[in-house]
Amino acid sequence: MRLLVFICLFFTLTTVTLGQDKPPVAVDDTVYFPIAYYPYEDYFHIYPLSNDYSQEMHPIMIGSCSYVGGVGVAIVTDTTISLFRFQLDEDIVFSYRIRDLVSGLVSEPAYIHIIAKTDSRAWLDVNNINARINATSNHFSRYEYSSNYGFFECPKGSSLYTISNLKLWVVGVDSDDKLHLAPSFNMQYDHYHGYRPGPLSHVYNEIIDDPWNRVWDMRKSEIDHHRYNWQNSDYIIPESILNWPAHGDTLNGQLERMAPFEDIDQDGLYEPLQGDYPMIKGDQAVYFISNDDRGEHLGDTAFFGAEIHGMAYAYDCPQDSIYQNTLFIEYLFINRSDHTYNDVYMGVNTKLGIGSPFDDYSGCDTLLNAFYGYNALENDSNGFFSGYGVLPPAQAVTFLNQPLNYYKNYFRYPSSSLGQPSDVTNYYYQLKGLWNDGSPVTYGDIGYGGNLPVKFQYPGNPSVQSEWSMQSAHIDPNTLGKSIGSTGPFIMNPGDSISLELAILFARDYQGNNLSSVTLLLERLKKLRAYYLHDSIPCHETIDIIEINANDNNPIHIYPNPASTDVNIEYSLSDVNGIINIYDLTGKEMGEYIFPKGETQISINISSFPAGVYLVTLGDFKSRVGHSKLIVR
Repeated sequence: MRLLVFICLFFTLTTVTLGQDKPPVAVDDTVYFPIAYYPYEDYFHIYPLSNDYSQEMHPIMIGSCSYVGGVGVAIVTDTTISLFRFQLDEDIVFSYRIRDLVSGLVSEPAYIHIIAKTDSRAWLDVNNINARINATSNHFSRYEYSSNYGFFECPKGSSLYTISNLKLWVVGVDSDDKLHLAPSFNMQYDHYHGYRPGPLSHVYNEIIDDPWNRVWDMRKSEIDHHRYNWQNSDYIIPESILNWPAHGDTLNGQLERMAPFEDIDQDGLYEPLQGDYPMIKGDQAVYFISNDDRGEHLGDTAFFGAEIHGMAYAYDCPQDSIYQNTLFIEYLFINRSDHTYNDVYMGVNTKLGIGSPFDDYSGCDTLLNAFYGYNALENDSNGFFSGYGVLPPAQAVTFLNQPLNYYKNYFRYPSSSLGQPSDVTNYYYQLKGLWNDGSPVTYGDIGYGGNLPVKFQYPGNPSVQSEWSMQSAHIDPNTLGKSIGSTGPFIMNPGDSISLELAILFARDYQGNNLSSVTLLLERLKKLRAYYLHDSIPCHETIDIIEINANDNNPIHIYPNPASTDVNIEYSLSDVNGIINIYDLTGKEMGEYIFPKGETQISINISSFPAGVYLVTLGDFKSRVGHSKLIVR
């Protein structure tokens, strides 16, 4: 009897051992993540089960994942791990385990290696500025959860910064009166999505995205070397020239022509092996392409369907303090949707933080189409953050080719009329120069609740106490949020584009104080705008100027030209009063001439003008409607 019990027990144990399930197997994964792809508040999804398996052919799920310091890690579905509130300027690793849904057994840990793609951002550093240009079009941002600084460093190498970030906002109304915002705002989850690298496409996946998760950093000297050496047998084409994004994949819905290039044989194809080369501006340029159309749109996100082709560039101009301290950004904003948008407004949202944060003011100059930031105190230091100390600088953003129609700030009043926009309607109002509740900015104090509506907040000179500025209004600088300068309205049909060119200028008066730096900044802005209007650069040979006088559509015509004594200016303007201004190459105004409506010609004596090239502008007291060059001998 005992023998029989022993035999049965042995047989039972043997059967259980031989039939025991084996645990599932998790396999290590490597994920390439472009630096600055997502802002820290967004989510980055990882799907690790694609190479994991159950040895028993059972279904599996993610069972657990490890914590990574400074990074939020969460299992959001049975197959998805999400990272959030994180920075990625270096590689990170974390572990996870999978579970067998039938047996309940858990795998040994596997590891997910997230490799930072360093080519998704570049440093524009050819002159006195060192600025980070990101593939997401959110420039100067470090994408660090805890950082109060951006990466617009000036002077280069000083570890001192003046701008935290700079984003392009665009809003429009479709034929059904629905608002669309670029980049999108996800109302289901109440957070803002940034632009994504690359062109708008029919299909997105890791293989398709990878070539576009980058920027293209280019030097003029590199292009010149290519132009003169491409035929040499020992010449190696630089990667950035070889892979310049000249063409998109039309089968995947991308545009055929993308980044500009010189087509040597005029065959319509970018062929660097045949001598073709990228066309850039400046001595260094960083090209970027981004869009707002990605799979993360959930609920009523009202995305625009936008694509941005952009170039940030700068000149190495040590003999000129203006260009040596200026960075340019050129945007081409394309409507890739099927919608016709009315009431389109385009704006720049930026945090102008001069050195140490929380002690800064901002203002605007309506004549220069510019807004700027400056230190509220003569000493830029609050004991916690690095500042410029005494003699702090000022920093400007100016619209070069579009009028600055509205300028305002929002303040650090969460969920209030004065605070950061929190839905699509708020963004629409902000870009129209309104507060979140739709009320206008009013003259005086903080700009809210007054009797006189205005389009520009704080347009006064901060050195003049009688003019409206943050300085004269005694605003608490710790409450200041971000600045918004905008232009519009426009109408955008499918395929239409809007060009916006910015100049971002730094100035520091080493002989004055925080306010005299603003004065110096505005003086330099006048000269910079004169250079721009003349298509000239003080440290390079003058760029060829399109002869505007030969354009029949130009409303201004000058003769004789060149001239030495008297010059006649003919103009065509609608039935309004007009104004003609003449500037020299430094931006100095040589004369202002006002004429009543109905007149079409004026004669001006220029015998007192030194020989040289001058800019003549025609305006209607609201905007400039034409310009031409005048040569005095």
